[in-house]
Amino acid sequence: MQSTKSPTVTWDMTRIVEIAEKLRALREEMISIFPERSHLITQAIFALLTREHLLIYGTFGAGKTDLVHTLYESIVGSEVFSIEMTKSTPESQIIGVPDVRKMREEGRIWYPRDGGIFEADLAEFDELLDATPALLRALLGIMNERMFKRGRQIEYIRLMTAIASTNGDPTAEVKRSPELGAVIDRFLFKAKVEYLQEAENRRRMYRKYLAGMKPSVKITIDDLRYISDMVVSSCQITDPRMIDVYDQVIQAVRETRLQNGGAVISDRTACKALELVEANAALNGRFEVQYEDFGAIRWALCMGGDNDAHEQFKAVVQPIIDAANQAEQQSVDELQVRLLTKIGAETPDFPEDTPDSALVGLRRQLTFKLEEVEGIKPQLDSTRDFQGKLTEQIKTLITAVDNRIAGHS
Repeated sequence: MQSTKSPTVTWDMTRIVEIAEKLRALREEMISIFPERSHLITQAIFALLTREHLLIYGTFGAGKTDLVHTLYESIVGSEVFSIEMTKSTPESQIIGVPDVRKMREEGRIWYPRDGGIFEADLAEFDELLDATPALLRALLGIMNERMFKRGRQIEYIRLMTAIASTNGDPTAEVKRSPELGAVIDRFLFKAKVEYLQEAENRRRMYRKYLAGMKPSVKITIDDLRYISDMVVSSCQITDPRMIDVYDQVIQAVRETRLQNGGAVISDRTACKALELVEANAALNGRFEVQYEDFGAIRWALCMGGDNDAHEQFKAVVQPIIDAANQAEQQSVDELQVRLLTKIGAETPDFPEDTPDSALVGLRRQLTFKLEEVEGIKPQLDSTRDFQGKLTEQIKTLITAVDNRIAGHS
């Protein structure tokens, strides 16, 4: 769980805002085209932003593959690796076959980069859990470390995000084959899909099928890499108070899970979920993280499609976010009051015996102090009242000086 984040890189925020707008528009179009899949689509967008992986499971024929294909087709210039897993799928279909010439001439096994998944930006694994445990374990290094190691050969993988689908329940599969747990854990995002429940949504599905509807929004793989670079490599959370609040959120959700017999939140997942906080800021065109962004971690901690789990998360977490915002507001208010008090103490007076030669300079000082006071943006009514009184005092002094100057002109 070693971090490679750096706070020193300068990012083109104009470009980030433009990319974020496209991603939000793409999400909305996908939600419109695929009804009752908003959770899944949001998780997919966050998976792309954080370069993490998404596992979709549920009833066969629920449109899982169609949704993934539609999303990937909207990413222009991307290399996509796609495979349907079976019990007989060999490793060579994922990493390619060894270079025959090297085997013959040099007597060593070497895999060319243009074979299999090595040069893919995105991957799709259909019916993932139909593969053998040995083949699934071979994917661990590729998906987690983005690295392929075989003897003296070490290849760095370009893969950003993999979306896998399966008809089987991952929890039940892990119970039958515990060794699959490490593979399932590599998917930060998990979603369950079922057949559409609402009649109107089914009619929308028919119309979408007949019309062959696709999103009009396109995003280039270069833009996607740029914004995800900011999420995964920049340090957007530098305030220790935010780390404290984040830990409160994680511990509160952990305690609720423990009481309700839910899944454990590992330290690895807790660290990875931090990137969703940064991703949510980026998705809204911001570099600075806000406490409201903490709510985005539910897309990793809650199963997509489980509305009860998401509502429970919000019930537990929102009071913590509200308390943190209130504490910050009070802290900012205290600073603003101290600043206003300082400005008031530094504001020059206008005694009757002020010489005419000092009037212009005094007018300039008072104008500067008024600009300082009006530049403060109070959040609390008490601070606004204090600011208003100080503003009137300075304006009264300015009027008196102006009248004095006018009387001598």
